[in-house]
Amino acid sequence: MTANRKKGKPKKDFIDYFKHDSKRKAKHVTFTDYSTSPGNAFLKYSREAKDAVEYFRNNVKKLKKHKIKFKQDDADASLELIVISFLPSLMGHFVTYQKHLFAGIFEMSIFLKSFDEKSFIKMLQDAKSSESTGNGSIKLDAISLCSYRNFQPEHSGLKSFVGLYLADNLPGWHDPIKVNNYFKAFGFSTDFFNNEDCKELKVLWQLRHSIVHTGGTLTRPDSQKVSTLRNLSGKTIVFEDNFIWIFARKIQQIIHTSSQRLETAFFNDLVSNVSSEETKRMKIFFEAKGITWNNNPKKKKVS
Repeated sequence: MTANRKKGKPKKDFIDYFKHDSKRKAKHVTFTDYSTSPGNAFLKYSREAKDAVEYFRNNVKKLKKHKIKFKQDDADASLELIVISFLPSLMGHFVTYQKHLFAGIFEMSIFLKSFDEKSFIKMLQDAKSSESTGNGSIKLDAISLCSYRNFQPEHSGLKSFVGLYLADNLPGWHDPIKVNNYFKAFGFSTDFFNNEDCKELKVLWQLRHSIVHTGGTLTRPDSQKVSTLRNLSGKTIVFEDNFIWIFARKIQQIIHTSSQRLETAFFNDLVSNVSSEETKRMKIFFEAKGITWNNNPKKKKVS
């Protein structure tokens, strides 16, 4: 006779852990947020990431109430793991920011005096032709196109379907030089990212690549791709615990100034008969509201 066994929790698949109705929706950043104001949406997410890390730093002692005992080294290692894991997520949101900015400008390009469809497509093709594969032609994914049947913006959170579909079919969003060329296709003479922005972003993209694809080790081939990383070949990527704070502050400056450059170029080419309501929507779209930063939290051990 077999002993009676207590039934455990029912077996669940990964998808069963998906929270369909989170009580913390106000903290989440959605496609609706990115469609309305890409810069504001990304900066909101970066601040939430910063606050999450700071919360752990400042409240790790409270874990003892849950009978979780951290030694000093354990706490430091846990914080390092959290900080490292945030960078790929932040850079993923950064791609979403870039694509929605491109998509929104594409949708609003009907209000630009000098926008030329043929020139626009040709410049996108020229920018894409620098890829190691392909001949520069823009191939649209027909299967993805079918997914937009009976498209209803109010239910999807998307406000720029055609522009976003085009952006999704363009490669190279991890390359700030290529991204600059995509935005120049609208007829803007100014660069979206300046030289210093490109330098900073190349470092972030390479670090993100190494965390995601090589287990957090900066391999010799990867270290040679960015000049400032060449002396770090073979190193395991570990950040100081104030890294996300520094990231959020620096990326705010990059997004604020780059968005301003695009906004200026856009409104300088705007037709004269745009309604005040439409103009207001455009200004909100280009917004990148930052916050006033306090002193940088010093690197410290978690205790």
